[in-house]
Amino acid sequence: MEIAAIEANGLNIEYRTGRGKKKLAVSDLSFRVNHGEIIGFIGPNGAGKTSTMKALLDFSPVFSGSCSISGVPCSDPRAREHLGYMPEMSYYPKYLTLSEFLDTCAAISGVPGWVRKEAVNTVAERVGMTSHLKTRLSSFSKGMLQQAGFAQALVHNPDILILDEPMSGLDPIARMRMRQTLAELRAEAKTILFSSHELGEIEMVADRVLALNQGTLAYEGPVSGIVGTDGNLEQAFLRLLGTEQEVAAWAA
Repeated sequence: MEIAAIEANGLNIEYRTGRGKKKLAVSDLSFRVNHGEIIGFIGPNGAGKTSTMKALLDFSPVFSGSCSISGVPCSDPRAREHLGYMPEMSYYPKYLTLSEFLDTCAAISGVPGWVRKEAVNTVAERVGMTSHLKTRLSSFSKGMLQQAGFAQALVHNPDILILDEPMSGLDPIARMRMRQTLAELRAEAKTILFSSHELGEIEMVADRVLALNQGTLAYEGPVSGIVGTDGNLEQAFLRLLGTEQEVAAWAA
């Protein structure tokens, strides 16, 4: 079997909640993402999506089980050599211009100095931010910071992307551009794992879906397999979580 781009086997992630207590954020989670796939990672708040992504990036300790990137254990720094990551919350140095920020990210990711300017200009054009290259991040809106975050994940041309809520805060035009860029990346055989509460976006973009509920895998498979007769991913998702009647009662 071909080595997976991203793989988790029996993953368990715990967090300390104070006074010696622990909370199990992810329980016995196993999945694989094949090279060249776009995978939509869905689940309600607190389902364990961000915890899983942080484990894949070795930001959070794994209590038991394992995870790997292209066959390399996530605890090994080599697993991140060809990986791009966009966090849900941006804490970027606001005193830098976008050009300076992307150049710094490219340098950290090992892009040689003689090609960094071209890499920065190329990725800025790709995400529609060329006119903002000389603008300081301190003046960026939420949506613009999201686009800057997407650009920094792409600037070193990684083979695998992990994007945490990339559509959050984007206006309709920026969202359309994001979808277009994801489609272009698929055509370039990039592998993408992205989480989103915008289920309509996932339905349009993703090849397959991973659905988490309370830290466990509720569904893994094609979008068509979860939608079935529900008509759209949102209704199918509510059915999967068993909250359809609750939501209907609230709406009434």
